[in-house]
Amino acid sequence: MKIIKNLTIDKPIADVWDVLANKFAEIDLWSSLIIESKVSGESTLEAVDYSIRSTQTTGGPTQQQLTEFDPQNFTIAYKAISGTPPFFKSVNAKWILNKKDENSTYLTLDFEVKFKNITFILAPLVKIKLGKVGDVLLDDLKYYVENEKPHPRKLKLLSAV
Repeated sequence: MKIIKNLTIDKPIADVWDVLANKFAEIDLWSSLIIESKVSGESTLEAVDYSIRSTQTTGGPTQQQLTEFDPQNFTIAYKAISGTPPFFKSVNAKWILNKKDENSTYLTLDFEVKFKNITFILAPLVKIKLGKVGDVLLDDLKYYVENEKPHPRKLKLLSAV
């Protein structure tokens, strides 16, 4: 199952790349879904000195392993290695940035979920849930990059922790 989300961010591509990729470890600064984030693991890709991001989310702990980090083509991808529902076989995410003009960036978030056994029957519900997660994630990123401060939703989460 694929879920693709698109969004325009009114900032230059370098600014979006900096927050999304160069500061991959700092997702907890802007995402209202992430409480804490840290990186670890030996690097398997050029341009980064780690391979794993561990996060404490509003739904529990997760880990993602980088599978692509391409600053020339503004593409970053990772796969979930823990913290996914037991009926998922795999979860992958790929973020692609394209320069729209000097002051705006077109972002594509491509989620791919594979299910174990016959649990694919849950796909319609999962698609709705992941679609909402993707919308929140993109909205948080857009707000943070454009305003240089966290979304009010993130500030509310911080005050509750």
